[in-house]
Amino acid sequence: MTRPDRPASAAVSDDALFGPEAADYARYRPGLPDAAVHLLAATQHGVPAPVLLELGTGTGQVPRALLPVLHRLAHSDLVNVNASMLKSARAALEPVRGACTVDVFTGAAHDFAPPRPAGRPP
Repeated sequence: MTRPDRPASAAVSDDALFGPEAADYARYRPGLPDAAVHLLAATQHGVPAPVLLELGTGTGQVPRALLPVLHRLAHSDLVNVNASMLKSARAALEPVRGACTVDVFTGAAHDFAPPRPAGRPP
């Protein structure tokens, strides 16, 4: 991939590169291998209400693969600089999310701050 000689903000350059193609990116990008999905799911064994934070989620491949095997997943925060990718991720997760709540955040990963759960000290 070629970037301009002068710096551009990630949000602008990523929207320009991937915005219009988000649906095709989601459709044609290879999925996660089953072994990787089950390995990730196994790390949550014994966790009563797992929460997923995916920085740079793109079209949501990781949560889309994990939701069917992590039935106890309580919440997912998905972060990406590209709003089109996040829109595609949200649409792809609707059929499989079950009781899992999903929040999407458009912006850089280093700017993300999850909302503080009620009753937890700062």
